[in-house]
Amino acid sequence: MTSTEIKIFLIFFIIYAIFIHWNGWDENSRYFLTRAIVDEHRFEIDTFANQTSDRTVVDGHYYSDKDPGISMVASIPYGIFKFFFHDDSRKENQVFITNTIGKVSIYDILNPGYFTLYSMAIVIIFTSVLFSSLTVVLLYKMTNFFTNKKKIKLLFAATAGLATTIFPYALVFTDNAMATFFALFGFYFLLKKKYENVEQKKYSFFAGLCFGIGAITSIFIVIISFVAFIYLFISYNKKNRYLTVFILGFLLIFSVSLTYNFIIFKNPFVLYHFYIDTNLFIFSQQHFYALWKEFIPEPYIFWRLLFDPYKGIFFYYPILLISVYGLYLMRKTMKPEILFIVLVLAFNIVLNSTVSSSWWGGGFFGPRHLTYFVPFFLLPLIFVLDQKSKSKWIKSIFVLTLAFSILVNFAGLRKPAQEIVGDDKLRVANQYESKINSFEILLNPLFDYYFPEFFNSGPRSRILETVSDCDNLVDIREPNPIYPDKCINPISAYGEMVLPPNSSIKFCACALYAGGDGVDVNVGIDGKNHTIHIDSNKCIKEIWQSPFNDGKKHKVTIEPVVYGICDYEGAIIREFTVINNTNQ
Repeated sequence: MTSTEIKIFLIFFIIYAIFIHWNGWDENSRYFLTRAIVDEHRFEIDTFANQTSDRTVVDGHYYSDKDPGISMVASIPYGIFKFFFHDDSRKENQVFITNTIGKVSIYDILNPGYFTLYSMAIVIIFTSVLFSSLTVVLLYKMTNFFTNKKKIKLLFAATAGLATTIFPYALVFTDNAMATFFALFGFYFLLKKKYENVEQKKYSFFAGLCFGIGAITSIFIVIISFVAFIYLFISYNKKNRYLTVFILGFLLIFSVSLTYNFIIFKNPFVLYHFYIDTNLFIFSQQHFYALWKEFIPEPYIFWRLLFDPYKGIFFYYPILLISVYGLYLMRKTMKPEILFIVLVLAFNIVLNSTVSSSWWGGGFFGPRHLTYFVPFFLLPLIFVLDQKSKSKWIKSIFVLTLAFSILVNFAGLRKPAQEIVGDDKLRVANQYESKINSFEILLNPLFDYYFPEFFNSGPRSRILETVSDCDNLVDIREPNPIYPDKCINPISAYGEMVLPPNSSIKFCACALYAGGDGVDVNVGIDGKNHTIHIDSNKCIKEIWQSPFNDGKKHKVTIEPVVYGICDYEGAIIREFTVINNTNQ
């Protein structure tokens, strides 16, 4: 990398790392596979299965229902971290919230321990943050094919890193950042061979390798790989030699996913939907017709994915609309590239317009499932910025849409709005489900939630907000989501432990959100209840010795009442651990 590229990488790496956060069950599923690989040397997540709904079941064993790529890569930084730091998590000290979904209880551990919480941050930083920062650098590098104006190149890189979906999905442990980077890297090699006019098969091979890595991270990259195959076919002379090495590179890596599937499911070409936990979801291998129906595109969802205020990609990021004009400017000399970009967009929209794909993206910010096409669709913007004579209208529209798109990303640095989620916490609620296949607006979370909260409290950093709460315990988790219709019935978390003689308790709890009168935490000591009040947005941290220093065993229970997001109040126990006082 050049010095400029290194600076770009470091700037975005630091920005992204500051704002990382953890949303819940989706990330848990990937994280537990990483832990199973490193801690237990297996793919089964049986040890952690009761902490996520995102799981498959085969022969009585639980597995992640996600593509394994990012979990496998994350096992490297996780393994290094584990080598140097002791795992302090202890089941007997756990405080947890129970969510009942269908026939299953899912447990959210409130105090998993320093090792677990720090390792969550580590795996995000060295996967999503790392690959998103590299994506920005790669986009900057790709501008060399189309312009030599450094200011244009820097402006384009800043736009990509701050004003698109690259930003929010650099901050969470999902497949989006890693899969997108490797798909873009593969396309970079194809462009490099074409525009630098280098007759070397190695670029096609490297492209195949990159698309293969992307495909084992997200199955959608298989579709983009197919589009890349078409692009290679129509762009290159001597097609056979380049197509062969491209396919070879792809299969060399994708065979990892096929082997993983064969080990678990005894079928390399399996769809994980066939084995999802039917105690949580309605589909199974025995209900293939019901499953297949879920893959029929819904035309109205095209509108919701593109323009609807709830999750529309162009509503959240209008800067991308300027790329449409860029495609027009490319029309005479770059027809293969236009075809590639349009096909990737079309496949991404069509495949995610199905009900089964959860088009709305679950409990994440913005249009999660459309992240894969964004870097490719952004490339035509270079041609708009590089015009010799840009009209004042184009300049004004660019500045306004850029500012709005950046504002959207920084406003989104808070607990995601999940209003359309139903009681089962997995699917769209009935009152919204009936409106989906129409042009009726469901909700407008940007203007009704994100912007008001942003202008009230600014951008939120889980690291900066929690690092001083409990003796440098960094907790990047978003608070457990409690839905508005449940606010009148507070959900309780519960945990207990038996203290050895002459022990102490290290305790830290925080009241979350702003407003209200704070929350109460109930601590029971040998059956006698003690209530501790925590003021709003404050934490208490204490070490309790008395009455535990009398040489006897004591049973301690803890039961914080956790209120819903409609009250903007909640309690979370970040520490609840035993200290053995050997000097007594």
